[in-house]
Amino acid sequence: GFVATFGRTRQYAQHELTHWLFRNAVPGMPLWLNEGIATYWETLLLEDGQAIIGSLPQLDLLADWPHADEVMAAEQKEFIQESGHRFYSAAWGMVYMLYTKHADAFGRYLSALAGGARGEAAWRSAFGSFDARALDAEMRDWFSADRPWAHTVPLSIPARDFEAAKSMAPADVLVWWSRLRPWRDDKMV
Repeated sequence: GFVATFGRTRQYAQHELTHWLFRNAVPGMPLWLNEGIATYWETLLLEDGQAIIGSLPQLDLLADWPHADEVMAAEQKEFIQESGHRFYSAAWGMVYMLYTKHADAFGRYLSALAGGARGEAAWRSAFGSFDARALDAEMRDWFSADRPWAHTVPLSIPARDFEAAKSMAPADVLVWWSRLRPWRDDKMV
């Protein structure tokens, strides 16, 4: 019905917006992280003055997930093949665990990637000896327990004085837009 279709459209839009935001903020992000973060943030809901994030999306059973090291090494073809949904599921689980149990190290990892570090070097600089095997074991233990998945954060939306907003000339809008757009070469218009 309409409600289910609307919910899936919202999730798809949030997923693709997350790709766009992170692609611009962390250009060298590995595929597993890119898909895991997008799948994680597609669950964001704003309801009753709170943000709810990390709800379990439609995923495969934990027993069907590939191991973390396999997901980290996966290429695009593994994600888009017929059974690729297993990789999305495991990538979501990996990102969930990193946000939930290793937030500081995860922040350092994203910063290292954004700063130009790549692959294993970025991971080691943030997580030290905590590797894919340890993440996999932690993930399988965590997701085997019956617990609430979502994180709830109260939202307080600040009052805004819309009277203070000023109109802009069309030329000024174009200048601001050009500053926001990631230009890749002189041929892009």
